Amino acid sequence: MSDNTLQKPIKTAVIVSKVYKRNVSGALREIAGKLESLGVKVFLDANTSVGFNIPEIESVSIRQMRDLDLIIVVGGDGSVLGAARNLVDLKVPVLGVNRGHLGLLTDVTPETLDKSLEKIVQGRYKLIQKMVLSVSHLQ
Repeated sequence: MSDNTLQKPIKTAVIVSKVYKRNVSGALREIAGKLESLGVKVFLDANTSVGFNIPEIESVSIRQMRDLDLIIVVGGDGSVLGAARNLVDLKVPVLGVNRGHLGLLTDVTPETLDKSLEKIVQGRYKLIQKMVLSVSHLQ
């Protein structure tokens, strides 16, 4: 698939973050504001809304996320892995925004956030399927 292939434009998105010990509430509000300025209806997942005390953005349950266009995970690699594990069955694309250290699994950095969101909302993105492995240790 070429980089110019248009995907489904983004009309609705939910922001998820499990990084309660880091001060990312400003980043959550910034991302929500940017998406809203681009015409996207933005939600927070219920745990993020409560954990960061952001009642001004409507929250949704995991079940409701199934009907949205995009899940945005704000945090580090651990947040992305946790979200992937919990949300894989929804079949909704996940975008990782790095607010952690390395950001090996995140797609967007704070420096590229505005430009990246503009392109994604327009449908100018590429979907990449990633595998989920389940490993058990037998004694």
